[in-house]
Amino acid sequence: DIARAAISNGIGATTGGGSGGSGSGNLLSLGTSIAMALFGAPGRATGGPVSAGRAYRVGERGPELFVPTASGRIEAAGAGGVRNIAITVNVRGDAGSEPQRLAQTGRQLARAVRRAVAAGEE
Repeated sequence: DIARAAISNGIGATTGGGSGGSGSGNLLSLGTSIAMALFGAPGRATGGPVSAGRAYRVGERGPELFVPTASGRIEAAGAGGVRNIAITVNVRGDAGSEPQRLAQTGRQLARAVRRAVAAGEE
């Protein structure tokens, strides 16, 4: 439901509808954001924070217009920055579990996490 509402509000903002006030106000706001993004508003081609409903210039292969429906952050492609990834794994075993079996499970889990992180980098 949250995703559906975000998509609906994003579409509404571009067409002048949505739940955020008058239609002409939303359309005017979008037009202002687009003009600011194209003619001097801060771009995000090198990354940075973004706010919902505001237009930004992005693109590693030339300028592109991006109007997010939710606030967030642009990460520049190939920036080479450090990513922090926190993974919490809770493993419960019987009191009499075999140490070799627990060690094997740990190794399998470590391989699965490494594969998942590597797949996210592609």
